[in-house]
Amino acid sequence: MKNLFDKIRKKNIKDIKHLLRYKKYSYRPHLNGIELNNVWIHIVDNSPDSWILSKFVDELEKNLSNFGVKVTMGKSPEEKADINHHIIYTGVRDRLNKNSTVMVTHVDTERKIEMLKQQISEGAFGICMSNEVLEKLVLNGVPRHNLCFINPAHDCMISPKKYVIGITHRCYNEDFRKRDSMIVDVCRNISPEYFKLKIMGSGWEEILPQIKDLGFEIDYYPEFDKQKYNELMVSLDFFYYDGWDEGNMGYLDALAAGITSLVTPQGYHLDMGYGTIFCKTINDFSNTLNKFASERQRIHDSVMEYTWEMYAFKHLQIWLYMLRKITLKDLLSTTGFFMDGIHSVLLPSN
Repeated sequence: MKNLFDKIRKKNIKDIKHLLRYKKYSYRPHLNGIELNNVWIHIVDNSPDSWILSKFVDELEKNLSNFGVKVTMGKSPEEKADINHHIIYTGVRDRLNKNSTVMVTHVDTERKIEMLKQQISEGAFGICMSNEVLEKLVLNGVPRHNLCFINPAHDCMISPKKYVIGITHRCYNEDFRKRDSMIVDVCRNISPEYFKLKIMGSGWEEILPQIKDLGFEIDYYPEFDKQKYNELMVSLDFFYYDGWDEGNMGYLDALAAGITSLVTPQGYHLDMGYGTIFCKTINDFSNTLNKFASERQRIHDSVMEYTWEMYAFKHLQIWLYMLRKITLKDLLSTTGFFMDGIHSVLLPSN
């Protein structure tokens, strides 16, 4: 019988890991067979004092250099550079040409639209931050053939916030009326990367080490304190109760705090209202929690391709296209991985 339970538990863990390891397809930037050390990109830092625009300058310089491109920076264009990229279109003070690109954002006046029309009429390529701005510019008469968009990047330094599971009852090991050790089995089926626990109530000293050994953070309050209890309750994401003794009073406080509650379908739990997810078994509790974890991971993954490396790579593709140094086959090899960058030039808009 023990072997049977072990097999079931291992299968559940395998299924859960598959669920939580959902990842979107990603593209690793590479350019085969192109001598990038012969390409000179000059970044014209004509931005006002701004930590945001300065970040764009610094990240472009660093990541383009990592690709092997010759990169320089200055306050004015370099006549001999292959491409002069102006970090913001409003700061352009020199006449542009077909080897010029300008970063386009915050186009919020007629004067700025006319400024862009003039720059593009001189041969410059406008690189917007979004497709929406690109389409608005086209509607206002800016030539489409010299416009594209590249979505901004982020530092990829922030991990998803952990959900906080709260338990607010004492541990009754002597009669198992609340099946307190069941939380250990639930924790075996969820990940400490996505969850932490806050427990208030006496008697958990034997159970907590088992949960900590699984890698979970735990804030433990063995003594009841009304003020701490109120503070704890509003800090939760989920209220948890797996006992079968008619109900848990903390459940009412959790609902009052607007907290989603995972509780057993019994007693006065059944008479309460919105915000309750009824669970009976270990799988019910763990699978419910893992659905929330999976959704949070999917949200997190939705922006993981927006790295500064990819941001620089998308610019580089645009510049190689302008310089006629890359084949159409190589450009289209990234189709399906992203829709901005070169694809906003070569493929039809939505």
